[in-house]
Amino acid sequence: TPIYIEWLINVPILLTLAGRFALQRPMTEVTRPLVVTNLYIVLSWTAHFWPLKELRWASIIVSFLMYAWASVDMAIWVKNFRAETRHDMPARGIRSALAFGLIFTFFVYGMLYLAAHTGMVASNRELSGWIIMNVCAKLGMLIGFVGIRSSQFFDLLVDLLLNKSNPFERQRAVNNYYGEQEEEEEENALPFVQ
Repeated sequence: TPIYIEWLINVPILLTLAGRFALQRPMTEVTRPLVVTNLYIVLSWTAHFWPLKELRWASIIVSFLMYAWASVDMAIWVKNFRAETRHDMPARGIRSALAFGLIFTFFVYGMLYLAAHTGMVASNRELSGWIIMNVCAKLGMLIGFVGIRSSQFFDLLVDLLLNKSNPFERQRAVNNYYGEQEEEEEENALPFVQ
């Protein structure tokens, strides 16, 4: 039970990081796989408590179908992201890999769950597997975001050092990198008083 509670907290965070922040998808696009994933986590947990074997397996089958549905949605995130972004965007491949990495990780979770449910894996090994996979999933996400940020800064430095000849142009490039637009500066400027 503690593992399932931990997943209900951490899996939405991982999905939001991959979908919203790495792939820059709108929350409306991220919400469905996030909700479906949490529902199949709860449904797979309830399979432990059904008295009838048929109900347990029905819960497991529906959970795996929901996993497939959420995975397709996550693959669509990647497709939409790649269609909407420049080919030279920093860490474009790493961003896509984060979503596919989560799909793969959740598949491995499912295989361990199935192995434990059928008695192929002892409960102590199951718990060890969950802990190792949880740590690896979070470390993988962390490493991915470090790679994204490093790539962004590398591109900024190359742009500043090679493509900008004077300090004014460099400052403008830094401002653009951090999202400050010239139009916003003009709109927010104080009116000139004579």
